[in-house]
Amino acid sequence: MIPPPPGPQPLSSQRRCWRLGLVFVVGLLLGAGCVHTAPFRDAQGHVVPGSIATMEYAMIQGLFQRLWFRGLNTAHPALLLLHGGPGISEAPLFRRYQAALERHFLVVYWEQRGAGRSFRAAIPPTTMTIAQFLRDLDAVVDLVRRRFGKEQVVLLGHSWGTALGTLYTYQHPDKVAAYVGTGPVVDMRAGERLSYDFALAEATRRGHAAARAALQAIGPPPHSVDAMLTSRKWVERFGGRVSRPPVDRQTHLGGADDR
Repeated sequence: MIPPPPGPQPLSSQRRCWRLGLVFVVGLLLGAGCVHTAPFRDAQGHVVPGSIATMEYAMIQGLFQRLWFRGLNTAHPALLLLHGGPGISEAPLFRRYQAALERHFLVVYWEQRGAGRSFRAAIPPTTMTIAQFLRDLDAVVDLVRRRFGKEQVVLLGHSWGTALGTLYTYQHPDKVAAYVGTGPVVDMRAGERLSYDFALAEATRRGHAAARAALQAIGPPPHSVDAMLTSRKWVERFGGRVSRPPVDRQTHLGGADDR
C-alpha cells in the first residue's frame, strides 16, 4: 500500500473534477470496453442492423484481454481466430487478408495473453504455459457462446494458433463446430532445427561472417528465447517471410482507428 503524502493536500475543484473524469474514462475503457473499429455501413452510410464492430476488454482467467467482434450479422456462425506467436497479435494481418470472412461469420479476434493489447508487464511468467493458454481459450469460447447464443464455434488457427486449436478441439469437441489450421505446427522441435540449419547454411553460402558467428555462438536448438530470436532474425534476413511482398508497417500495426 502506498502511504499518504505528508500533511493535507487539498485539491482545487477543477483538479478534483479532472481526476474524477480521468477515473471515469479509465473505468469505461477497462470495464465496458470502447469502440475503436469501423462499423459496417450500407450504401447510405447507415450502420447495418444486426452487425457488430467493437473492440473490448474482457476479464479472462484473471487478466484483462482484448477481443474484437466484427461481423455483418451476429446471427452468423462464430469464428474465433487463434493467432500465431506466441506473443504477437496478428489481428491486423488477419484483417488485411481475411476481412471478407466478416461478411459470412461473426469473427472474434482474440489477442492472447501477453500479445498486443493483452500484454501486461506484470503477467507472471509461470502462467505463460500451453495449459494456461488452453484455459484462456476455453473462457473465450464460453464467453462467445454465452453472449451470442451459440452452441459451438468455428476455430481457425495459424502457426502457433494451430497448436492451441488442435489441442482444444481434442479436449472440447462438443464446443467446436469445425477446426481449420493454416501454416500448422506439426513438430516444434523439428521446425526449430530446420530453421536454424537453413539460416546457418545460408550464412555460410553467402559468406556472411557476422550471421555465421552469431548462429554458431547459440548452437543448434533447443534454444532459450533470446537464442530463438537470434535464429529467427537470420532466417528472416535470408528469405523467411510472413508474406510476399512483406506487409507494410502501417498495415501490420493497424491504422489510427485499428480498422
